[in-house]
Amino acid sequence: MRWSVCLFFLFVGCGGGEQNLSPFVLLFQELHRLSFSEREPTIQLHLISVLSSERLAKKWFSRYRQVRVVQGKKVIDFPREREGVPVEPHPGQFLKVCQDGKLPRKLYNSVLESAYLSFRWQGVDWRRKLDWLLLVFAREGRKEWKNLYGETITLKQVGEKALTWLEELLS
Repeated sequence: MRWSVCLFFLFVGCGGGEQNLSPFVLLFQELHRLSFSEREPTIQLHLISVLSSERLAKKWFSRYRQVRVVQGKKVIDFPREREGVPVEPHPGQFLKVCQDGKLPRKLYNSVLESAYLSFRWQGVDWRRKLDWLLLVFAREGRKEWKNLYGETITLKQVGEKALTWLEELLS
């Protein structure tokens, strides 16, 4: 009963028209508006995480995914930005959000497999990009995998590189 009363005041406010809406109601309205705005994909990512919204995750996925064919296999990823607007500023961010929120497993698995397949050291400076993927890979616990280029990647390598780069940043 106590929760229903709190929710009532949270969403209805104290009455007296729109000028007297509770700050929580105004915040909720703004977050709701942003969650459907194509101009705010990174805010949508955070809302997916906070709300564990499967519907919003599916919508974000279908709106921003890029399917590429690399070495004859389909790989799903997301652009860092689109038309100057940040979409997925950190590689693996959507994946981590889905992992945290226990969101659509089928969708998560397809993006996860693509992350494993496309992960490669050569030609990529991972120093500022590894954080989200490191968390996802560590939680998944796959000790070793082959990427699309036939290179063997180990979780131990990923962890050691991350620690080395962290030490460089701190020194």
